[in-house]
This record gives sequence, structure tokens and C-alpha cells, in this order.
Amino acid sequence: MSLINDALKQAKQSQSQNPPSGARPLPPIEHKSSGGSGWILILAAVLFVAAACFFAGPMIFKHKSATVIMTNSPEPIVTETKITPTNLPETSGTNAAAEIVEQFPKVQGILFDAALKPVAVVDRKTVHVGDMAGIYKVQKISRNSVTFQRVDGSVKEIQIGE
Repeated sequence: MSLINDALKQAKQSQSQNPPSGARPLPPIEHKSSGGSGWILILAAVLFVAAACFFAGPMIFKHKSATVIMTNSPEPIVTETKITPTNLPETSGTNAAAEIVEQFPKVQGILFDAALKPVAVVDRKTVHVGDMAGIYKVQKISRNSVTFQRVDGSVKEIQIGE
């Protein structure tokens, strides 16, 4: 133990004889501001104004009134016309039968999935197999067409858009 105590005493004496150098401690590092945030704010403001003009401009300038150009046009000349009665040919009392055109339903879209029930949009209504579309019953829905059956039993297949 005495050896350790002797070594400590000797170290204290050597430190007091050789004081540490008097160099100043280093100053803390100061970071310079980059100054980059100023131009980013200006750029953001310019982009905001440009976007506002892009979207609001057409709405503001869309409704321009048409310019009316007045010209001096001559007055229309009015002449009297003589109406003479004519004899109309006699017609029979019956009219010709007008051809009746049958209105088929319009297939506007088909949602076809093999895992699910197919669905068709007919005359702006959604129908499944077995549903009625007007006087027609939906018999089958395929990828591109819908098969309808009339009340009398006749069948009509209609493609999309027909």
C-alpha cells in the first residue's frame, strides 16, 4: 500500500512542477444559416398564384357577352298575294296502317364475373338473370350480350349498345 501512496504523492508533485499549457479552449462551432428558405417561400407563392389563375381564370372569362353588330338593313318589301281556292282530290276515309316498330330494351353495360352472378344495365336499370326489363324477361347474360324472352315465348339476343 505504501508503494501506491508513494506513487500518488510523486505524481502530484510532478503536476505542480509542470502546469498544463495555457491554451484557450476551442470555441463552439457556429453553423451559418443557408438562407434557402426565402426562395422556397417565394416559389411556393408564385406556384399558388399560377394555380389560382389556371383554375379560376376560365371560370371568370368564360361568360363573355356576344357583341351585337347593328347594320342598316333595308326594310323588307311586303307584297300582297292572292289566294285562289283549289279543289282537293277526294281521299278515302281510311288511313294506311302505320308500321309498328317494336322497341327492344337497350343494353348499356354488362358486369360479367364467372364467380359472381352476372349483372346487366338495361334501360338505365340493373337486372339479373330472371328479372323483368319492361315486357321482357332476362334469360341469359353473357360477356357481350343479353338474351331476352318475350311473354309470347320468342327469344331475342341483344348486344351491348344495340
